[in-house]
Amino acid sequence: MDKFGYAPGLIRYSTENALARGWDFRRMVRRAFRPRVFVYLGILGIVTVALGVSLYLRVPLKVDVLRDRSSLAREVEGGRIENTYRIQIMNTQEVARRYRIGAGGLPGLAVASEPEVEVPAATTQQVPLRLQIAPGVAGTGSHRIEVEVRSTDDPAIAAREKSVFLVR
Repeated sequence: MDKFGYAPGLIRYSTENALARGWDFRRMVRRAFRPRVFVYLGILGIVTVALGVSLYLRVPLKVDVLRDRSSLAREVEGGRIENTYRIQIMNTQEVARRYRIGAGGLPGLAVASEPEVEVPAATTQQVPLRLQIAPGVAGTGSHRIEVEVRSTDDPAIAAREKSVFLVR
């Protein structure tokens, strides 16, 4: 500053407000650590912990069950009643997984298509699903069912999705 003819202390770590009021470094530090700052830090800490917990507890599997609208219930060999669905399985992990497909909600409801499917890492795969029941198990109309997709190597990774089974 002397070399250029300026007053000493023009370049320093300070604020315009502190310069105008003549505060020293100790006073600026005391002003920075007031109760409002601690409240903001607490809120930020709570949000950070909530984000971490939600990431830790998230299920790395998403399932969507779409009923095939082009065909209603149909009768197949043995008089069994069959409905067709399309399952969209989203594996959000960075490792390939094998999933077992099951269904419940009606007595004797069984998976007639391939019960296991392999989904590559971080991909979505559509799988056809056929569900069957014995004749006379359920009355005519729509019945609520639940389709479950569960990982074969880690039982904690599972998803359930509701749908309907039509009987005519």
